[in-house]
Amino acid sequence: MNRHFFLALALVAPVAFGANDCANAPSHSEQRACLEQLAATTAAEVALVQCNATNRITHLDEETTVKDNILKHFRAATKQFRRYRRTQCEFEATAAAGGNGAGDLRLQCEVRLNREYIARLKVPLGLL
Repeated sequence: MNRHFFLALALVAPVAFGANDCANAPSHSEQRACLEQLAATTAAEVALVQCNATNRITHLDEETTVKDNILKHFRAATKQFRRYRRTQCEFEATAAAGGNGAGDLRLQCEVRLNREYIARLKVPLGLL
């Protein structure tokens, strides 16, 4: 077999064969709708957690310069996360080599990265 096939399979396998909340949908169109809903829901959760984090930072018992510095880096980190998510998920989608699964791979990636980001953001700020 073509070694590019194995590379693509290695890149896609963690996403395609991993936990997928929508795998039990009766049809591909219902699975796609489920993935789209999950991507939207987790994106909204990311926005909420980022808003909560900003509020917690703003109300820290620290000097204004310290809080401003934290907020500056937090805003840069959120911007970088959006850039990373977009690029990483596009990379994973291209592993489908233009097949009809590319969109599903992109959405699964977005859901996974959003969930990971939410969990990581909640812990250091005590938002759990």
